[in-house]
Amino acid sequence: GDVRGRARLRKMVWVKIRAVAAASETQQLAAVGNTPTFGEWEPGSALKFRRVDEMMFEAVVEISEAELRQTRYKYVLVSKDDPGRACWESGEDRVVLFEPGQTVVVQEDSLVTSVFGDGVKFEKGPTDYTGAQDSTNGASGSAERDADAADESDAVGGVVRAQSSQSSREGPFDAELLQRVAAVGAAVCGGAVLLLAILKSRKAAEKEDKAEAARADHATLIDAFRSFLSGRRSALSINANP
Repeated sequence: GDVRGRARLRKMVWVKIRAVAAASETQQLAAVGNTPTFGEWEPGSALKFRRVDEMMFEAVVEISEAELRQTRYKYVLVSKDDPGRACWESGEDRVVLFEPGQTVVVQEDSLVTSVFGDGVKFEKGPTDYTGAQDSTNGASGSAERDADAADESDAVGGVVRAQSSQSSREGPFDAELLQRVAAVGAAVCGGAVLLLAILKSRKAAEKEDKAEAARADHATLIDAFRSFLSGRRSALSINANP
């Protein structure tokens, strides 16, 4: 019984995290948490992400189901220009909900609006994250391909979202991120103003077209009435001169 119990505790599961984040070229995204795979709250040993696209990041790791079930984590932005400094995500800790035997895929789209605190120095683990985006914490290329294949299979896997529990790790607003969010908001507002101006212009044009059509109809009626009067005058003139 003890052997089977230990085997169940050691049962492994592949976890793929895809995150959309507003990280600059000088920042490296990582996930740090309370378990060994996530660095035990040390950013230097955190689960590192590789940059897939301008704002898309991905990490693939194999972890025991028991450890994943206990994991509480947050995202951090590690500076490449100032090694050993990490900006912590504010708000509540995240957890992953999953079913046993699944390949777990976490699709995280909320980091674009997340607020990261000021950079905090860390001492333990590697501080130079410059080349970290080319690897994902020990998951080899073949492991990533295996995870991709398992992810695409209909027999296993499912998309889950990171859930939250209470956290005490709050921090000041990150100025650069706020500027990015403000820029996005300004672009959206600008687009809305432009769309409103176009709609107003079209409405004004439609109103002018209707007014022009009404004037044309009025002119037609006046011409018809004048023609009628002219015909009456001609008839009266003929009757008056036999």
